[in-house]
Amino acid sequence: MATATGVGSAVPRGPELLRNARFNRGTAFMLEERRALGLNGLLPSGVQTLEQQSAPAYEQYRVENFVAVVQRGEKLVLREVARLRRSTARVRQKV
Repeated sequence: MATATGVGSAVPRGPELLRNARFNRGTAFMLEERRALGLNGLLPSGVQTLEQQSAPAYEQYRVENFVAVVQRGEKLVLREVARLRRSTARVRQKV
């Protein structure tokens, strides 16, 4: 196991680091860190902060969550319409 020693523990290097969720920061590794940790050529060339990386993922989550809420709302509306139709039909039968 290739590691770089950090304060208190060993940090994996290269592909092993990228497979470890505890240490992998994706494209947030600065160029110097990439060299020191053996990540050159293993990540896209651009550097993004964790916040920059999470923004598109959060937006996708918001969109999917909104769509799910709308779909649930549509089901509730359709269920209510069906209930009203049944009650209206019962009233018509009594008249």
